[in-house]
Amino acid sequence: MAAPPVSIKLVVLCLLWYLSSAVSSNLSKSILQIYVYPVSLTMIQFVFAAFFSSALISSASKSPSLARSFPKGSVSTQGLAGPDALVIKCTAPMAAFQIVGHIFSNSATSQIPVSLVHAIKSLSPLLTVVAYATIFRVKYNWMTYIALVPLTTGVIMACSAEFRARPAAIFYAFMSCLVFVTQNIWAKTLLTTGSYSHSGGEKSLDKVTIIFWCACVGFVGTLPIWLVTDGWDVITTGGYHLINGGTPTKLLVLVTLNGFSHFCQNLLSFTILGSVSTVSYSIASLLKRVFVMSAAIMWFGQSMKFAQGFGLALTFVGLYIYDRFGTK
Repeated sequence: MAAPPVSIKLVVLCLLWYLSSAVSSNLSKSILQIYVYPVSLTMIQFVFAAFFSSALISSASKSPSLARSFPKGSVSTQGLAGPDALVIKCTAPMAAFQIVGHIFSNSATSQIPVSLVHAIKSLSPLLTVVAYATIFRVKYNWMTYIALVPLTTGVIMACSAEFRARPAAIFYAFMSCLVFVTQNIWAKTLLTTGSYSHSGGEKSLDKVTIIFWCACVGFVGTLPIWLVTDGWDVITTGGYHLINGGTPTKLLVLVTLNGFSHFCQNLLSFTILGSVSTVSYSIASLLKRVFVMSAAIMWFGQSMKFAQGFGLALTFVGLYIYDRFGTK
């Protein structure tokens, strides 16, 4: 049987997504090594997401040819939509997922290696399959469940050395995975159609507009959490408290690069999710985890115990089996 045709555009989008994710994740770790405020970093990421998305929409409205260089439905040429009650109602639930997911993810990243955080997030297909099988009564073939065995075992082994020392960080990473899997399932319809219906008709929401309003709502929603976590310390130290030889200039450069790569990661993620099925997106996300984990190990020159290394290798095997046979 002939192999299905490969979409070159989708492959390029996935590669760019993997690269931006690796850069964003490793920059987040580099920031949190000198600036240990994970909730503050989440708020900074929301600020940059709003800034870059509004700048892109503004540029596209002045030069429509810019919008045409992106996949259809990515960037509006009509200027920024909203704010109105319907836009906020549409994006607020996704913003809530973003708030909780990113706070958990940054909290985990501040305490354990990036490779381990993403190994735990590799459980996303397990959670996706369980959710669709139990809630939506979707039936999967037996290879899907077999593929989840080495994947789950590998993640457990990779976490073994850190579980006793950093149980909270392991929990944060798992909760981040759970939140983002739930977000992907919930957001699939919105990101596929790019619109939502209401009594007055149908309103179009491009991907960048979704990112902008998610970031705005996310920033406002994170503010109370920030005040009771990082806020007091940040305020009393004059805005920052740097460690490990960090400098204000270095921090500014890192957060700017992180903000841009994080925005690109979100735009590419939403674009790909809107183009493929949730399970296919989960597979693409798994391959991204392999890329990010490998990049993190090289970026930080990470050493690991045999059980951790074998666990990561087993995770890669599980990802391959799931990708190759698990969704047939």
